Amino acid sequence: MVEIGLIVCKNIDNGIGYQDDLLFRLKPDIEFFKKTTLDVENNNDMKNVVIMGYNTWKSIPNKFKPLTDRINVIITKRNYQHMMEENKTKYSNQLIISNNLLEIIDSLKLRLDVFRVFIIGGENIYKETLDNNLIDKLYITNVLYSLSNQFIDTYLTNINYDKYLLSWKSTIYKENGTIIPLNKKQPLEYYFSIFTRNNAH
Repeated sequence: MVEIGLIVCKNIDNGIGYQDDLLFRLKPDIEFFKKTTLDVENNNDMKNVVIMGYNTWKSIPNKFKPLTDRINVIITKRNYQHMMEENKTKYSNQLIISNNLLEIIDSLKLRLDVFRVFIIGGENIYKETLDNNLIDKLYITNVLYSLSNQFIDTYLTNINYDKYLLSWKSTIYKENGTIIPLNKKQPLEYYFSIFTRNNAH
């Protein structure tokens, strides 16, 4: 069975974004995301999938699109036709465009070349997969920084931690990073955690 992971960077108030961008730019978080979503554990004939909404796709700098060596899936209803056209003209049909998240996950589970599926945002995509109990693993970058509500407009609020067991937690690190809504660079404390679904639930 293909494992489905959710990967996210959040602050201590469960804030994840502001004005279609992340809250923080932190090099170790980018490295953690890349390493995690690329790792196929020596199954070199397979790839991982990254599933995202339209705004998350837009927030990725053009030079990194599509995310290399991963199958990129964009979920959008409102911009479906636009993305189908862009996929054809700009990305040589490298992307998978869908307007139905649950259907595309079901179809990806059947593919023999898929190792893991990662849900990478945004808020609505996270919510739908969690509400439908689809997430096997949570990969979380926890930034120990509180922002005023006026600088957060998207949250990750519906994780039921009773369904998961903490399988790994890093020590707390401190690294220079950018608080994107404030356009401010400063040292930030953070740690990584991975939770695995408790199959007893």
